[in-house]
Amino acid sequence: RGVGSCAPCADGGAAADDAAARACSVEEYCAVRQSGNPHVLLDVRAKTQFEMCSLRGAINIPLDQLESRIGEVKDATEQCALPLFVICRRGVASKAATQVLAGGGIGPAFDVKGGLSAWAEAVGDGFPPY
Repeated sequence: RGVGSCAPCADGGAAADDAAARACSVEEYCAVRQSGNPHVLLDVRAKTQFEMCSLRGAINIPLDQLESRIGEVKDATEQCALPLFVICRRGVASKAATQVLAGGGIGPAFDVKGGLSAWAEAVGDGFPPY
């Protein structure tokens, strides 16, 4: 699979309905970032973890607050119909977050598989091992 199968910004916003198409590797997400395509990155880790290290441009809404703050995500993505990517430490919370988002009528949201741990290992880019 290439970035086009992962990222809606590569295909004009269309996305497949199956769950596998709603996930992308850290390498695929890195390509989205490097392409300069506008998108939203939602980091669902706790605020203290987000403050320790995060990817530039990410917005932080912890998973346990996501349902009550879902309007913030809608505002960020709907203004310009921006694709939404979700990340956490290891990929568990981000996967759960995509389900919360779908339940709130937001989607598709793309789970960045392996989270920031995989990002530090595979992409690096000066990101601290976490």
